[in-house]
Amino acid sequence: ATSRAMPASPVNWVARAITLPDDPGAHHPAPAPLLRREFVLEVPPRSAFLHVTALGLHRVSINGRLVSADLLAPGWTPYRQRLLHDTYDVTGLLTAGANVIAAALGDGWYRGRLGWSPGNDRATYGTQVALIAQLEVELADGSRTIVASDGSWVASTGEIRSADLYDGTVVDLRQRREGWDRPGYDAAGWLPVVEVPLERDVIEPRMAPPVRPVELIPVEVPRVDGRRTTLDSGQNLAGFVRLVVRGRAGDTVTVRHAEVLEPDGSLHTRSLRSARATDRYVLADDTEVVLEPPFTFHGFRYAEVQTEATVVAAEIVAISSDVPRRGWFSCSNAALDRLHENVVWSQRGNFVSVPTDCPQRDERLGWTGDAQAFAATACTLFDTETFWRSWL
Repeated sequence: ATSRAMPASPVNWVARAITLPDDPGAHHPAPAPLLRREFVLEVPPRSAFLHVTALGLHRVSINGRLVSADLLAPGWTPYRQRLLHDTYDVTGLLTAGANVIAAALGDGWYRGRLGWSPGNDRATYGTQVALIAQLEVELADGSRTIVASDGSWVASTGEIRSADLYDGTVVDLRQRREGWDRPGYDAAGWLPVVEVPLERDVIEPRMAPPVRPVELIPVEVPRVDGRRTTLDSGQNLAGFVRLVVRGRAGDTVTVRHAEVLEPDGSLHTRSLRSARATDRYVLADDTEVVLEPPFTFHGFRYAEVQTEATVVAAEIVAISSDVPRRGWFSCSNAALDRLHENVVWSQRGNFVSVPTDCPQRDERLGWTGDAQAFAATACTLFDTETFWRSWL
């Protein structure tokens, strides 16, 4: 991942909001749109900055390499009034000759499930997800060029068959379009993008730190008979499971999540209400593969993995808005120390773009009452000034 960096001048947006034509995700969960644009630089770049945001969520790469480790970008805002953009220094990702900008789009808070009414909780802000991207390049010969999202891009879908914050993701690796994010890919069957109406004056730079992985927790994979294995992170958190598996074409890997177990050892999912909190993968072949869910997160301690494939390794990825730690506490009482750690982890799990009341069920909203009660503690434990300014 390249570093986040800001150029000297503000962005003069010429990019358009673009998306997949006739995207069925406007009406129900559907495959994530993939967008790409191939272009040529005659000479090597001296500097290059990518300005990017989305209606929904975006994951952007250049020449097959992700531009950042940020997750769930651009985050949650009242999108019609305020849309955040990030700027990345991508100089090291470009080369003289053919280059490709590629992006996948997720529903996120914009179009995915939001609220607590399962029959009517989609498309709160809009029905069309879209990418807004502008690459500004200064070449070694002193010339400048801009590659922006516009009608010259093309769109399709791939292995991400659905992705939702509450329900999780479905990824079918048999549908993967190998090489789609790199130069030379044959996109003859892809469709021209369509433009989504957007008032670009609502776009402003991100003030608060983005959501990122904040801790990796290795977990032991129990060697048990049968297809079902329960992983224990030892800690309630917001995040997801990353697996390394080896199986056969068509094997499925299903990962379900819960904060606690029932007395018989099964997952307690009743408190999730309608949220499925389930990630499902279909393997393409017998090679070893890393699995992690795009465009979602779960609140959990336990994860049940059901598969006929072999789970080679597993780790839990805890995520949060990446605010710096500034306060610590310890004493001679182990229970009090544990209480303090519970508070720290509660803040991490509920500071995901905005301050939420819980990270696990079908209602993960930002509540001003909860935030007001916790704000002083939050500011003591973490440097949260820009987080609060952005939220307010």
